[in-house]
Amino acid sequence: MSRLPIHLFLLAAITIFAAEKPLYLRSEGTAEEYAIRAYTPPPETLAGDTMKNIPLTIELTFPVDANFSGHDLKNDSLMAFELINGASLPETIPGEDDKIQTLRFHYELEPLQPPYDLPAVSAVFHDAEGNEITVATSPFSLELSIPEPNLPPTLENDAEYLTPASSPIFDYKKLWKRLAWIGGGILFAILVIASIWRTLRHRRNVYAVVLSPFEIADHDLNELLAEKLPEAGKYKHFYQRISDIMREYLENRFALHAPRLTTEEFLRQLTATPTLIREHRELLQKFLTACDMVKFASQVPATPEILEITQACRNFLDTTNPTPHASANVQSQATMKASMDRVPAPPSIPLPPNR
Repeated sequence: MSRLPIHLFLLAAITIFAAEKPLYLRSEGTAEEYAIRAYTPPPETLAGDTMKNIPLTIELTFPVDANFSGHDLKNDSLMAFELINGASLPETIPGEDDKIQTLRFHYELEPLQPPYDLPAVSAVFHDAEGNEITVATSPFSLELSIPEPNLPPTLENDAEYLTPASSPIFDYKKLWKRLAWIGGGILFAILVIASIWRTLRHRRNVYAVVLSPFEIADHDLNELLAEKLPEAGKYKHFYQRISDIMREYLENRFALHAPRLTTEEFLRQLTATPTLIREHRELLQKFLTACDMVKFASQVPATPEILEITQACRNFLDTTNPTPHASANVQSQATMKASMDRVPAPPSIPLPPNR
């Protein structure tokens, strides 16, 4: 809820409350057409009213072409009262003269301590020419009586009032009940935290076991084939991606730092690697050389060559996978072959001899 509706509600409530009691002029100050007046309920209604808040109305009268800048009624200037329930928006009072306007600010005063004196309240205006006009009320007092305390008449002679109060009895049952609730809450929180920790630890272990180098490469290859880059004529991009998949698989599977070596340097490293058999080394040499011809020599591969390089990558992954895996790529190969058959075969350029 915004502040404006709240102010309007307080203004209406204070106005209704103030309307229930007639206004009594306590003090005023005037300067030509400018005036400030302070109203409270009549004195006879305030007798013995120290335990209730006292309505206070500040009324300002000034020409319509003048501006009201503010008044100095604040808690800092009050000693015997505390200003509460003050409305920041004034009440506009319609008048008989269209050239004069009247504003009323409604407040409530909470009595604190006698004497109940209110200091002078001043208001500042600026006329149409910008001149400053200040008017102020005179200080005034409110006659409030303090009710006598209602004490027993036989307090001094009645032994009942002189009996010392008994010490409170400590309730151990409530203490143990509270401790049981607190201990149960702490135990429940520990169990929840332990369950979450075990779940997260189990997930990390599962991911570490499931994501093998073969499955990573197999997943990346399937995503590459699904993008159908050769159909869009992006041969160089296709060969770059399939070459990266093969190199990352070799690094993860055989600890060969293939992504940081050129093809020539990598092929020399293969000859000193006992983990690969001769057939695998020959397959990799043909595979990487064919990829370099497209990436660096701008060769445009034909459809059979694209299928051949894809199948070579697939065969290498299947034959070097330490865990028997039924490859689910037969359908993807058939789909790719069918889609490649619809692409016009570019002119084939014969491969140069191996470097």
